Amino acid sequence: MQFRANKLTPYIPFLLIIVAAYIVYAPGLPGGFVFDDISNITSNPMIAMTELDWTELKRAAFSMDSRPISRASFGLNHLAGGYDPYGYKLVNLIIHIINGILVFFFSKLLINAFLNTGNKKSGDYPEYLFATLVALAWTLHPINLTNILYVVQRMNSLSGMFVLAGLISYLSGRLSLERRPRYGLLMMLAAPLLFTPLAYFSKENGALLPGMLLVIEATIFRFQTHSKQTRKFLWVFFLLLVAVPALLAVYYIFTHPGRFHAGFSNRPFTLGERLLTEARVIWLYVKMTLLPLPASLGLFHDDIPLSTGILSPITTLLSIVSLLGSVVLAVIFRNRAPIVTFGIFFFLVGHLMESTFIPLEIAFEHRNYLPSLGIIIVVFYYLLLPVPRLQMTRIKIYTACTLVLVLALLTYVRSTEWSSNARLFISESFNHPLSPRANYETGKLYGQILERGTNEIDKYYSKAAHYFLAATKARDNFTSGLFGLMLSSKDAGKEINKQWVSELQFRLENKPFEKVNLLWLRSLYQCVLTNRCTQEELEFEKLLQASLRNSYIKNKEKGILYIITSDYLYNVKKSPELAIQYTANAINTSPGNIQYRIRLAQLQLVAGKLDDALLALAEASRRDEKELYTQQIDLLNNRINSVNR
Repeated sequence: MQFRANKLTPYIPFLLIIVAAYIVYAPGLPGGFVFDDISNITSNPMIAMTELDWTELKRAAFSMDSRPISRASFGLNHLAGGYDPYGYKLVNLIIHIINGILVFFFSKLLINAFLNTGNKKSGDYPEYLFATLVALAWTLHPINLTNILYVVQRMNSLSGMFVLAGLISYLSGRLSLERRPRYGLLMMLAAPLLFTPLAYFSKENGALLPGMLLVIEATIFRFQTHSKQTRKFLWVFFLLLVAVPALLAVYYIFTHPGRFHAGFSNRPFTLGERLLTEARVIWLYVKMTLLPLPASLGLFHDDIPLSTGILSPITTLLSIVSLLGSVVLAVIFRNRAPIVTFGIFFFLVGHLMESTFIPLEIAFEHRNYLPSLGIIIVVFYYLLLPVPRLQMTRIKIYTACTLVLVLALLTYVRSTEWSSNARLFISESFNHPLSPRANYETGKLYGQILERGTNEIDKYYSKAAHYFLAATKARDNFTSGLFGLMLSSKDAGKEINKQWVSELQFRLENKPFEKVNLLWLRSLYQCVLTNRCTQEELEFEKLLQASLRNSYIKNKEKGILYIITSDYLYNVKKSPELAIQYTANAINTSPGNIQYRIRLAQLQLVAGKLDDALLALAEASRRDEKELYTQQIDLLNNRINSVNR
């Protein structure tokens, strides 16, 4: 069945993608910042650009240890609109729309490459319609929503944009390689040499782009060429730009096992448990892609039970066997069903980094942003595959169009839940009642009402306490519920239960240490500093010391903990000498942190230790290779020199 074109045809897909994406995601744009948005954006003053200046842009880009392109974009967002979440989400939507258009071009080139390698006659398959529906289905799929409305996942969608550009570049070059060799060579090389670094510096999973290129070559082109010279070039291309980097990465992993094992020290699971659990999670991702029911989707998936053994639960073994079986079948049927083989391997390669041995959290939907495209391509390829009966072919096309509409409707409904944090988290705790984070965030909603003041104190305190307790019981190292109970009790004028304080001390000292504990301890410090809380009722010093004794805590987090303790000792206990000692401890745990050295100099200045302060600043200046703190160091140097005079 041929698709009839007219003058407007080339622009229809782009118009549909833009309009449909805006309609579907618009309800969620007014929603607030959530979860990791706080630590990466609103609590990260270094992205707060106030003018378009190279120094400020560089400061935003390198405000944290990785992903400078994404962080620079957050800085530009702040420059344009401060901390208004609407502007950040609107930029995310624009990036997603661009990616939807890139998916159209990628799908069109991919199906064209497939049809021109002897698999089908070009006239039999509706290439244009296929690319349009794949792009719309992917753009409007509910599993991709968090990449737009969960602001910090711009890192993922921005990386995805460069990966898609790289895939298009490779396909365009590969299709032109024998007709226009220079152009083809340039476009193919751009994928690993230009777009892979851009993707990687947006988010690390961009490094998987060369692996995706290999999937395309092995399943779609199958290394078919008209000349031996071209085939030889392809083997050299993949040997040097895919195989060698992959082998070097594997070598590094095996020779530096400590770097990966250390990451599990503050996780409630081991490397083995993560690998076993991810086998089940992969199938959960497949289910979410093929059957995206609202109840199964969510911002948080920390309610997934861990696989503690190959038979615990039994679905672990079933998942592993079926996963291996799908790979074997994909290889066996690579000639009969190359699109299926492509879809399976594209999906799996897309998960090689975030769903294997790296000590990340167990599951997040945004990890499927590009991998889901492999499954969607398979589904729509077969839905649009012509059959002998014209009427049946039309029914299949109508079914494909209906599927896109259903996906759009599901995403629209979900987007309305993201219109406010209140709606979002109440929905999250309803759909995921065993999720500690969903329960905690819902409890926080009611806690914030208490903090602002209300005439119905008992009502909202009861609700807050219910969800905080549910969060506390859901996981034995989860501490946010206990912190929430203590602070909401203060806001409600209730006594803090001593059992909560004791349990919190125990978890802070003995359980894997979560980064959010640092934010909470900082909040308790502020509560004590402003006299809303007393040190005695919180036993704040005991909480700090319990945290410092935690054997799981990493040096970076321990450094921050030393600084919080230093602040407490200086501002509450009025002990500058101890404050200096704890700041020095922070430097010992994180020698590369220049801010700690500047802080040490400030404390030494106040204590009258001017020579020590100058030495601390000199070391800070020496280490400030990116010159991010030059102005701050110079100002403090001038203050010290003025005192010396």
